Formats: sequence, C-alpha cells, structure tokens
Amino acid sequence: MTLNNGQWKVPTAILATIISIITIVSVITDGKISKHEAEFETKQQKSVVEIKTDIATLKARSEENQRRLQSIEEQGKHTQELVEQLIRER
Repeated sequence: MTLNNGQWKVPTAILATIISIITIVSVITDGKISKHEAEFETKQQKSVVEIKTDIATLKARSEENQRRLQSIEEQGKHTQELVEQLIRER
C-alpha cells in the first residue's frame, strides 16, 4: 500500500500536533519546576540566615554569661579573702 501526498497530510498533522502538545507540556512542567526550585532556594536561604542569627545571638549570650560567671568568681574570691582576714584578726 502506498500513500500519495494527500494521504500523508493527516498523519503528519497528527504527529505535529502530538509533538506540539508534548513540547507545551514540557515547557509548562519545566516552568513549574524552576519556580518551585527558586521558592525552595529562597526559603532555604532565609532559614540559613535565621540559623546564623540565632547562633550569633547564642554566642553573644554565652560570652556575656561567661563574663558574669568570672565576675561572680572574682567576687567570691574577694569575699573569701575578707572572711579569712577577719578570722585571722580575731
């Protein structure tokens, strides 16, 4: 069975339509994937910034607490020295 030029038009049109539909679906899907990836990246960057801020805050608090602890230790030593001095003077 041989097809003349007129008979090839319908299968060619169907094939072209199928390829066009596949291309359109692919482009739409790629666009949605790209949008999702961009949103995810933005959220991830925001989370990283928040975590870094939290770490910096905790570090600053830790350093302040360490300074307070050292101050308390120094006051305790001074108090102990005063008590020892009072005991010696008695």
